[in-house]
Amino acid sequence: ELAVAEAKSLCGGCPVRAQCLEGALSRKEPAGVWGGELFEDGRVISRKRKAGRPTAIEVAAREVSAPIQTITVQLEVASPTSSGSEREESAA
Repeated sequence: ELAVAEAKSLCGGCPVRAQCLEGALSRKEPAGVWGGELFEDGRVISRKRKAGRPTAIEVAAREVSAPIQTITVQLEVASPTSSGSEREESAA
């Protein structure tokens, strides 16, 4: 990762940085540092994740599904097994 940071820092003041990045995108460079950006599999990687860490999409999917599961459980618990009028009579 230090080597990548060093390579990216070299691009900072480069007068052809934008053209370099544009060319790498159009060629779908498989890997490396081009125009100050890290490429993997022909696309820019915003930042390198440590191995085994979930992607942002995986994290977001978990965050969205948790409230849905909670709501479903609450609805199942709150679902009346008898009509509302019978509950009112038993409370009286």
